[in-house]
Amino acid sequence: MRGRIALYYLVYYGGLGAAFPFLTLYLHARGISAVVIGMLMAANALAGMVAQPWLGALSDKARDARTVLMVSALLSPVALAGYVAAHRGWLLWVTAVVTAVLQSASGPIFDAIAVRAGEEHGFSFGQARLWGALGFAVSTVIAGYAYGRFGYAHLFWVYAVFSLASAAVLLAFPPQPRRAGMPILSGVREVAGDARFLGFTSICFLLSLTSAVNFSFFGLYYQALHYPLTGLGANFSVAAVVEIPFFYISGWLQARFGRPAVLCFGAGMYAVKYAVVAAAPPLWVLLAVQALDGVGFALTNSASVEMVNALVPARWKATGQTAFAALSSGLSNIVGTAAGGLVMAAAGPQWLYGALAAAAAAAALGFVAFGRWSGERLNTAPE
Repeated sequence: MRGRIALYYLVYYGGLGAAFPFLTLYLHARGISAVVIGMLMAANALAGMVAQPWLGALSDKARDARTVLMVSALLSPVALAGYVAAHRGWLLWVTAVVTAVLQSASGPIFDAIAVRAGEEHGFSFGQARLWGALGFAVSTVIAGYAYGRFGYAHLFWVYAVFSLASAAVLLAFPPQPRRAGMPILSGVREVAGDARFLGFTSICFLLSLTSAVNFSFFGLYYQALHYPLTGLGANFSVAAVVEIPFFYISGWLQARFGRPAVLCFGAGMYAVKYAVVAAAPPLWVLLAVQALDGVGFALTNSASVEMVNALVPARWKATGQTAFAALSSGLSNIVGTAAGGLVMAAAGPQWLYGALAAAAAAAALGFVAFGRWSGERLNTAPE
């Protein structure tokens, strides 16, 4: 089971890494402005935020939780290809919305499956999730060179291949039985009404906002610095490679120091990285500092998934993960991509990254406060 989960993460995140970091560059090359790109990404995030909790609850109630994942794998590349046919009209917005509805819940739903399987088969979430980091690392560096030479339009075919491969991997999984028998609306209300869940999600929203802006606009900033486009994929792959060992040890770190402390350290790594990027450093420094992004993402992603799993009821695990993704990542994408495009156009990318550094530092302090308020230990050894 661990091998099947690892293979799914490898293929799923390989597809994301080969396509989505380069999507804004594809749109920009077609003459779409940074402001419009930001609004498109915000529309995508809004649709994902609305759809995620309901898809998670549907997965918890489905006879086989793989059903939602399979539909996403087969139809999301078709929806993404709408950007090829769209020009500047309504089809751009339809594509952004439909793609989000079909694709956005897949990661959180599978995270719930992976955490449950880890508990049953004796491995940590991070030990499985690291294969997603590996897939992202390899695909981004290869795709960056390939698109720089052959054009960004090929990303749609590449993503389709990876999506079909992930569907094939899902067929090798045993059926995933339903977890809940209650109405879907009851599950969403139960999860979203928990005070500790909402408090933790609010802090993660602030940190996720910085990641959303960086993910959407780093490519344009990199281009504005006049660095070679063939090296853009390397910036993403450096972070992804560094994620691998930190995902592996994240479970041990949480057991040793507590989840809030691990989350605080991870957010601090983001803050330092954004501060350095804001200074418009030389290319080699820009590449090196991506390592901090890898440390931060591995620790905060692993610890937050585990924290949400601990906070929500057993019967609504997928609902909890998707609601968390909607309220933290989804909402932050709406605010971050829309505001990020405006700030970048008005003040420039250096001011934008300075603001990201301040927000990440505030999130680091927020995790410490949450640990004290919620009773989660900060630095004591496990009992």
